[in-house]
Amino acid sequence: MFDLLLRNREWLFSGIGVTALALLGMIGKFAWSRFGGKPHPEVDSAAVSVATEAPPLAPRNIAYVERTLHVQNGAYIDLPDVNAHRGSRIRISVKAIENTEFFSPAARIHVDLGGALITCGRKVKQEGVNAFLVPVRDGHEEEYSVFRFFSHSNGFAFMRIFVTHINPHAGDVDINFVQTRGAWS
Repeated sequence: MFDLLLRNREWLFSGIGVTALALLGMIGKFAWSRFGGKPHPEVDSAAVSVATEAPPLAPRNIAYVERTLHVQNGAYIDLPDVNAHRGSRIRISVKAIENTEFFSPAARIHVDLGGALITCGRKVKQEGVNAFLVPVRDGHEEEYSVFRFFSHSNGFAFMRIFVTHINPHAGDVDINFVQTRGAWS
């Protein structure tokens, strides 16, 4: 490295070399100020302090419902929807109990939320709009759940179900059901 500098010292200290070194220094200074962890001069420090000092949102007026549902194969259960207008309901239907190549056994479940869409965890197989093949929970809750989460400026709403037990001989499916809502304070 030192030998390279000695051989090119005339070029290095000529006008072109000084210009190149100055340009590299400016690029380094810009990169350091932009990505080096220091605030950029164009950022308003008052806005940053307000954003970091704002109190966290805390929910209030929380409604929380948790139930174990026993649904027969081919039947459904209607529940009041605490997250919607008065008179709205959630219908959970067990369409079939099956042994598949993926799960043994699993419940083919349809959830009617009056038009709202829901999603599922990675261990659940979605088969259509709000239709799922749900195995018995055997791990983290989220992976085996069918759920809906909705957030808006005034609050939030959440609904989740997962299967806790399937008795294929009796045609029973036990479902853990949770729904909650709250308003931001």
